[in-house]
Amino acid sequence: MCSSPSPVDLGRSRDALPRLAVVGDQLLTTQAVSAALAARGFATAAFPLTQRPEEVRRLRRAVAAWSDEAVLLLEVLDRGHVSSMLRLIRSSPQTRWLLLWGVREEPHWGAAIDAGAAGVLPVTVGLEELAAAVRGVGREGTLHSARERRRLVRAWESWSEGHRQLLARLELLTPREGEVLESLRQGMTVTEVSEAAGVSVDTVRSQVRAVLHKLDVPSQLAAVALLQRAIDLQPVARRA
Repeated sequence: MCSSPSPVDLGRSRDALPRLAVVGDQLLTTQAVSAALAARGFATAAFPLTQRPEEVRRLRRAVAAWSDEAVLLLEVLDRGHVSSMLRLIRSSPQTRWLLLWGVREEPHWGAAIDAGAAGVLPVTVGLEELAAAVRGVGREGTLHSARERRRLVRAWESWSEGHRQLLARLELLTPREGEVLESLRQGMTVTEVSEAAGVSVDTVRSQVRAVLHKLDVPSQLAAVALLQRAIDLQPVARRA
């Protein structure tokens, strides 16, 4: 359940301060950023980012009740939190979301922009720059120019298409070939894979050759790299 809003009292009327919700996947960081922004002239309230759909709905209502502008911090790069983040942004278009994300700019920033975020910055942004960005979003409704937003979304679309093609290649593998490739990704040798499966080394080598052929790569290292790319962070698909 979301925590109750707890704005920092600066000795001024809360109504005299611009309200700002601060949502994040790491509660201590979220509270620290909330307090730092409160010291810079905002009436803030900190909320934990949840993963369950019903809790995301409650979070959306709590944020909307506090402010129409919010900072969203996402440090943990797992699909559960990413999905919750995008679901939250998409389901609350009345809120101007400024996302601080722990991924490099392209292509994943475009996923947040496509979902409706007003802007995206790296999670390492300084507090003064963050405060200025929040004020800019409050004035303009967006952090990026229309041209920049289109560029980021196009980068995300291109990456998503490449990722879909990669998944299609991996789907060519049999279940056993997929298990062998995953074992190699985990650092096991061919001999260790054979011992764990109770089959001969020659059998595993034959399976590895089949994997390389189906993925059209020249080496085990290249095959493992493809698998790693496939399981790396992928935000949920674009909205319809």
